[in-house]
Amino acid sequence: MSGEEHEGASIEEQLIEACRRDNVELLTELLEEKSDPEISKLLNETTTVMGNHLYHEAASRGNYEIIDHLLDQPDFECDPINRLEGDTPLHSAIRWLNAEPPAQRPFGLQLLDM
Repeated sequence: MSGEEHEGASIEEQLIEACRRDNVELLTELLEEKSDPEISKLLNETTTVMGNHLYHEAASRGNYEIIDHLLDQPDFECDPINRLEGDTPLHSAIRWLNAEPPAQRPFGLQLLDM
């Protein structure tokens, strides 16, 4: 991951963690003083070491709130392909939903409708 030097985790690492933990507050804080082009670049180009984009990380955990927030960002790429499996976030969300108990289905289907 490239980016600015920080003491501690880089902005990209913090973005990944925000998406993994459904932490909209952290995501908002990280982006609040950035321009739209900077936001787009960060959100669309940040990937994990496994090649997952931020959207994959959130979708693979069923993190509805952060996904909703990501989709509201300027020029957000809503259909990125991950490096490892060639999957979209929809694939990640379906895997998550299939691993959840049946009681979780209504919520999971709302996630897929996004």
